[in-house]
Amino acid sequence: MHATLAQRHDAMRRMLWHHRQQPKRLKINEALPPNTALSSLATAIARAHAAYGCKEAAVVFVVQPDERNVNDQQLLRHEIFESHGVDVLFRTLAQIDQEGKLEGPKRKLLLDGKEISVVYFRAGYTPDDYPTSRQWNARLMIERSHAISCPSLSVHLAGTKKVQQELARPGELERFVSAGDAAELRQVFAGLWSLSGPERAEDDAPEHERDAAAAMSAARSSPDGFVMKPQREGGGNNLFGQDLAKALSDMSRSQRSAYILMQRIFPRASPALLVRNGEIHRGEAVSELGVYSTFLRTHSGRVVLDQVAGHLVRTKLLGVNEGGVAAGFAMLNSPLASLKGRKKQG
Repeated sequence: MHATLAQRHDAMRRMLWHHRQQPKRLKINEALPPNTALSSLATAIARAHAAYGCKEAAVVFVVQPDERNVNDQQLLRHEIFESHGVDVLFRTLAQIDQEGKLEGPKRKLLLDGKEISVVYFRAGYTPDDYPTSRQWNARLMIERSHAISCPSLSVHLAGTKKVQQELARPGELERFVSAGDAAELRQVFAGLWSLSGPERAEDDAPEHERDAAAAMSAARSSPDGFVMKPQREGGGNNLFGQDLAKALSDMSRSQRSAYILMQRIFPRASPALLVRNGEIHRGEAVSELGVYSTFLRTHSGRVVLDQVAGHLVRTKLLGVNEGGVAAGFAMLNSPLASLKGRKKQG
């Protein structure tokens, strides 16, 4: 997720500005928006721990067996303990299956006898995380337990590409927001279509099936304007260009239904110097801004916490299709706030 590194990255920017004799043409406190990703995420997990109601319980981070994001996770663990006094454990799903059990009518989750208040998933988002029944057993144990999950199963599913595509269908957003807000939200939506329908829709077929069939036809003839996305997280899983066109031609209806089709976004490029493994890469680059938020509610629906929790910028050289940082396609960056083009007040 890299949220903790994003906050440290902004701190590094401030340090470099200071060591460059604080150049006057860049007012760092105005140009660099504050980023509280690390402290905000730690606070949210601590609030969930407090809501659970057992001070002696611990938080468990669910991680992969050969975890690569160790630094990011350890920073968050340190912040949770130092600022809130909450213990954090690290376990794989297989270890949870081996050590875990549910106790009592409330189904308290115990790991080697230690009660768990919050389960924070840093793994469990891809099929590769469930190679055997042990991992599935662990996930079932967690979901049946009294521990608070982050994310909850419903939120986990809501983050999938398929749910995003379904929310883009006419009438779906209006189930959650007003018609006016839904119209404004759709103005910034890229095109999203299901691939589970027929390649050629009948004239009397539902509108969304006709639209999806037309989008599939356009993607086969002009694949550079589209991207096929599976229900996966991280970089390296999407299909672009001729790979996309071939997949649409070769896949069965059942196979392609595991993907959605999305209109490709072409952001404005800017010159950049990117550093990876000590090497400088120069060229035109594009960036993506993600905003974190934290949300906690009770079973009754009372909202305990709902706030913005910092941000992350990922930058990659123009022509690189994928965008994952851990996967090696993009680099962490910081946004630069600008007053250029802003209308003067009064």
